[in-house]
Amino acid sequence: MKVILITFLSLFLIVFTLFIFTFISSNTPSAGNDRSIADAGVENSKRFLSGSNIQPKTDMSGENSAVAPQSSFEKSINNKTEDSVNVLNNTGQANSNAGTNEPETGTVQTQNSGDKNSVDKNSNNKNDTASDKSGAGKPENTGTDHVSLPEGFKVRKIIYQSNRNGNEDLYSINLDGSGLQRLTDNPGNDLYPEVSPDGKKIAYTADINGIWQIVIMSPDGSNKIQITNNYFRSGYPSWSFNGRFIYFEGLIDGDWELFRINSDGSNQVRLTYNPDSHDWHPNGHPSENRVIFESGETGHENIFIMNHDGSGIVPIFTDGHRRRAADLSSNCRFITYTKYFGDNSEVYYMDLGTGIETRITENIEWDGHPAFTPDDKYIVFEQNINNIGIMTLYELATGRKITVTDATSSDSDGSALFE
Repeated sequence: MKVILITFLSLFLIVFTLFIFTFISSNTPSAGNDRSIADAGVENSKRFLSGSNIQPKTDMSGENSAVAPQSSFEKSINNKTEDSVNVLNNTGQANSNAGTNEPETGTVQTQNSGDKNSVDKNSNNKNDTASDKSGAGKPENTGTDHVSLPEGFKVRKIIYQSNRNGNEDLYSINLDGSGLQRLTDNPGNDLYPEVSPDGKKIAYTADINGIWQIVIMSPDGSNKIQITNNYFRSGYPSWSFNGRFIYFEGLIDGDWELFRINSDGSNQVRLTYNPDSHDWHPNGHPSENRVIFESGETGHENIFIMNHDGSGIVPIFTDGHRRRAADLSSNCRFITYTKYFGDNSEVYYMDLGTGIETRITENIEWDGHPAFTPDDKYIVFEQNINNIGIMTLYELATGRKITVTDATSSDSDGSALFE
């Protein structure tokens, strides 16, 4: 009996020991299982990082970001928006390009720019020129005078072109139609006069040996000095607000493009490269180094503004109506221009603060080339009667029209002279 009991206990201990060993072994991971789990984790990580639609996104600081980098299209749109804001808010972008390295206006010298390479010297690269005309821009409307005019000055004369002696020459006349004086007597035509901001000079276009060139003279017609000597037609000069620069149009490479030259005849620079349409009829901003001009295919022109280095081009009007030959008032409150209705054109001006257009003329014949007088009291323009241009003043305060020249000759392109 005793032997049987000992045998039973021994078998129980053996079975119990085997059970404990088996239990412990089943709950202890083997080295092979550990490696398979680790390998599976690595493979899963690789699949996540290399997934076709999932990529880690890194911002400019090198940290992971959930924001994708901008596409080239988005960057382009943002850059255009920023350019438009700079132009509209008058950030002085153009002035920074006008720097102090430009020579000061001094004695006018003849510029020998007849060589084509000299024309493009210092000009913008064709692909870099800001030629996108997206967005709308208006010159800043401050409602205050920007032009430093002499105290007590008074507009007394109109400088204009007339064919009263056969070809086109320049004349001056008092506002009341008296005191007619001939200023040029050139075998070729003399066209498009503009008085300098200080009233001491007149820039104009002269046909010299069959090619238009830019000439400067005194208000009495003396001291005529040619400042361009280009192989292409150069015309329609307009002064910068400080008199240091002259903007003009040039017929080059088959179309009209815009240029800038120092008023002493040095440093001619091409501003626009627009082979598909014309850029012409520049008009210097009255208080900043910017330029109003017209651009577009014939019959589809619009008014634009740009910095004086040719950058930052934006349209002033976006309604698709044809407008040409614009001019800003000295206080930048108004802009005047020619607006077309088919082949006919009428003179308008617009309040830049309200956007309201006012029609000045209503004529079955062509009216155009408006310009403000420096005191902003009048708009001088040409009114056609029986196909004869007559210099006319429009008084902004009253809406009254004042005829300055008679109908014995065709007169146009007036610019006011103050004393």
